[in-house]
Amino acid sequence: VVGDAGVLLPPGDISAWSRAMERMSEDEEWRSKLAQAALVQAAQFSWKKAALETARAYEMVRHRS
Repeated sequence: VVGDAGVLLPPGDISAWSRAMERMSEDEEWRSKLAQAALVQAAQFSWKKAALETARAYEMVRHRS
C-alpha cells in the first residue's frame, strides 16, 4: 500500500524509528520527496475502486460454489 511514498521499518527497531523521525524532521528535501510520492500513491486508491474490486471478489466466490 505504501509503495515508494513511505518508510518501512521493523516494528521493534527503536533505533531505526528514531533515525527515521530525526531525518524526517531535519531533511526537508527527503520529506518533500515523500510528500509528493504520497500524493501519487494515494491517487491510486478510491472508495469506488475498492467497492468494484470487492464486488468482483464476491462474484468470483459465488461462481466457484
